Amino acid sequence: MSRSLPYRLECPEKCLQAQDEALNTTFFILRQTGPTAFVIKEDDERMFKVFLGDQHQCTCNAFQRDRE
Repeated sequence: MSRSLPYRLECPEKCLQAQDEALNTTFFILRQTGPTAFVIKEDDERMFKVFLGDQHQCTCNAFQRDRE
């Protein structure tokens, strides 16, 4: 099985910043809709759908804008 996107040698700066921000944020898992799919909520009541896989997806504005 081949990947839809190749592996990267280095993580882009935008992705590193998003990871740092996520480490300092509290998320609540509201529902698991599949083995790698979740509905999560931030402290400020915003809810997002997250899909982890060969190509990650999220309904948050940052992912929709940057695709990282």
